[in-house]
Amino acid sequence: MIVWQFLLKMSSDRKNILFLVSRMGIGGIQTFVINLANYLEENHSNLKVAIYCHFPEHSTTRYNLTINKNITIHTLVKSPLIIKILNHLTTSLKKTIPGFNLKELLSRRYFMNLLIKNKIDLIHSNIYITDRLAVQARKCLGIPFITTCHGSYDEKVVSAEKLDLMRSMVEHCSCYVYMADKNLDNFRRNGLVDLKHRFIPYGFGSTHKRKSSQKIIAPVKFCMIARGAEDKGWKELHKAVAMLLQNNLSFELHVAADGELVSKLFDKRQKEGIFYYGSVTDPNPIISKCDIGMLPTHHISETMPFTIIEYLYHGNPVITTDLGSIKYMISNGKQLGGILVACDIDGRVSVPSLMAGMEGYIKDKEKIEVHSDIAYKAFEKFDIKKCSNSYLSLYNEMNLPK
Repeated sequence: MIVWQFLLKMSSDRKNILFLVSRMGIGGIQTFVINLANYLEENHSNLKVAIYCHFPEHSTTRYNLTINKNITIHTLVKSPLIIKILNHLTTSLKKTIPGFNLKELLSRRYFMNLLIKNKIDLIHSNIYITDRLAVQARKCLGIPFITTCHGSYDEKVVSAEKLDLMRSMVEHCSCYVYMADKNLDNFRRNGLVDLKHRFIPYGFGSTHKRKSSQKIIAPVKFCMIARGAEDKGWKELHKAVAMLLQNNLSFELHVAADGELVSKLFDKRQKEGIFYYGSVTDPNPIISKCDIGMLPTHHISETMPFTIIEYLYHGNPVITTDLGSIKYMISNGKQLGGILVACDIDGRVSVPSLMAGMEGYIKDKEKIEVHSDIAYKAFEKFDIKKCSNSYLSLYNEMNLPK
């Protein structure tokens, strides 16, 4: 009897946290959410964690890290056939009734019912699309929410619709967690200075063993793991690699990404020392066998790229750009665990600067070893325990319903 009473009390004391994402699949948001959700579910018995994916057609977790079996992925519908029919109906109705979005209406109703049915105590949103849902839930059901900003509000020109959402965020969001100072710029420029905000770095946990030291064996091995979007710097990397090969320098490049662009640039080039893996669920085996991580990004909303954290975890120096909080990421004190390459006047990565950074490492292996030690230490600020404790502290400040 006493045991049952204890179990009932423990169950009633558990807080239900729902993470919101627009889609699953490859991306820093998804990696952050899965890492934090897994850690909370596995290490804090007083929390029950679930994930809501807003776009059902992007709810597959095939290319994601392993998700704890106790964490449910909720979405409107998972049947590919029903999704196809729903998309067709939505498109047809838009032609008849301009502005009417059937799938969006059903998704919002599903979401609100999900909150009630699962007695959600706290919403943790992660992108402006789901911030809208969180604001609605706060207004209608009184459920508190926080949002982690991954660059959603960094546009140079803010639309009237998004500005309205930002005003609602100031009023209803319990805390806006940011990754780079620029995440606050548009709020400040529009006089929204009352936004409650806090800086919390990402957290990363892995079962992969970290390299204890970086002993370089020729040829030097570079790797780039990122989304297959052009603004991650794939074309600039391709040009830099071509110049290095023309100069008869010996090195390897290991590439993992989704999409046709990267496949066209790097697939079937093993004879040149270029290895293309396509989309991968876990990039750590690739990163761990390489010496240098690459991310020559010029993505306008770049804040704290998760792939850089994975590079640092393995002690790999990083060749990247000074966007968002990247300099902070690869720093240990005043030392940099990598190279920040310049950007041209149009904002794109300077190919000569990128090539020079790679060439410098190819010709100076001792430099790699020095930077590797700095990179290894730079990772410590991204330990998943530190990140988890910061968010737990934030959750506890919100006076969740008992």
